[in-house]
Amino acid sequence: MVSRRLSTVHAIENFGEALISLSLVGSLFLSVSLDASRSRILSYLLLTAAPLAIAAPLVGNLLDRTRIGYRVAISGSQFLQSIVALLLIGSLLSVALYPLAFALLICRKIYALAKTALLSRLTDDPAELLKADIHIVRIGSIAGGAGAVLGGVLLARGDEAQMLLIGSLSLLSGAFMCRGLPHQERPPASNAMPPLGELIPSRFWSATVAVTAIRAAAGALTYLLVFAIKRGGGDVWIFAGGLITAGAGGMLATLLVGRLHRRLDADAVLLLALAVPGLVSALGVLTVGNLSVLAIAFSIGLGGGVASREITLLYASVPSMARGRTIARSELLFQTATLVGACLAVQLAPSPKAGFTVSSLVLLMAAGFYASRRRASLRRQVTRVFMGDQALAVGEALPSALLAEARRLAALGAYRMAVVVAELAVDIFIESRGGELGQQAEAWRALEDYVAFVRRTDDQPASERVIEVLITADRLLKSVRIDEHVAPVDKPPV
Repeated sequence: MVSRRLSTVHAIENFGEALISLSLVGSLFLSVSLDASRSRILSYLLLTAAPLAIAAPLVGNLLDRTRIGYRVAISGSQFLQSIVALLLIGSLLSVALYPLAFALLICRKIYALAKTALLSRLTDDPAELLKADIHIVRIGSIAGGAGAVLGGVLLARGDEAQMLLIGSLSLLSGAFMCRGLPHQERPPASNAMPPLGELIPSRFWSATVAVTAIRAAAGALTYLLVFAIKRGGGDVWIFAGGLITAGAGGMLATLLVGRLHRRLDADAVLLLALAVPGLVSALGVLTVGNLSVLAIAFSIGLGGGVASREITLLYASVPSMARGRTIARSELLFQTATLVGACLAVQLAPSPKAGFTVSSLVLLMAAGFYASRRRASLRRQVTRVFMGDQALAVGEALPSALLAEARRLAALGAYRMAVVVAELAVDIFIESRGGELGQQAEAWRALEDYVAFVRRTDDQPASERVIEVLITADRLLKSVRIDEHVAPVDKPPV
């Protein structure tokens, strides 16, 4: 029920956003010359970059530390967008356009952050979360496409005011539809929150590098193709087709990502999302042809769609007490990457071939970086693919290997199993040390009653407690290993 209501709200958001965005495109780009459109778009992009860097952390803290709630954030942002759209009528060619556009983008950022955080709370099952995410994206894409078609017709008639009016009314209806969305649970006290670095898995930060690279390539792609169309020439239809195929690639990603997950883990899927468009772009630059432009645009759209679905799954692995801040930071990074790619394409205005060359290098370098950071996980994935074996890594100490498996289970949402496996890792570790660990085991012993309770019941434990169990187990194993490498100090002679 919540997923269905969120899908409806998101569809209304995309429909209204498409209409309002097209009205801005008409004033910023289509109505002026090539050089004037470049300076206008560049000013628009740069104007919105710095304020977003301030707004995103504030929104993340509000979602984590207060009871403002995702419902209030979503409905409030849509209501404010509706008001701003009305104010834009008659202001598209005036100085007031820029502060109003700034307010509009801030509202969209708040909506996107709250929607993503709420989506990650719908279920603890990764498969169900992926299905819900794909459904919401599909419905939103259909609604956005409908808004784009209607907006294109109105734009051709030069009726930007009517586009803004329809967009404002649709967003206002979306704000009222938010009444069926759930409230946020009571947040923990601020002094009870551990540092953000202790709560976020290292694999999450590696994944943000992958998504950042593909977002930068997508931002550059859009404006490379748009300026190629603006220049004119016999190949205009190819570049227009590139914009369409990029969108088609993003839609196809929603169909393929589920099948990829049944065969590969998240690390392998993200690596493919980088490597495939990187290789296609490199080959397309070498072959140089109209079909190459379509293939490059399609592959970047496909990779961006797959990467977006993956990062949504990883958001769910972040404890709820830090989820708002984590989503705000990562989405800000992705937005900045898109802006950088777009600004470079607008300012330098290179030929499509030169732009695709740079994009291929960025994607392939990011793929190499990601593969080097996640090489252990990728080696296990290759072993599973060719040998059908999901056993622990060979050559790794059993407690450490078990703890790594517990982290993997927690990332997949299998919290109860993760706690049980982490307990087994600690038990084997303590037994191997003869049970003599002294003060280093006190923190773990304080959790033994809770771990025993989790083992006896069938209910899934809270993600915050699971993170606490994993962090404590990891500190126990690491502290003893460090102590073993400290050379003993001889007593001075009397």
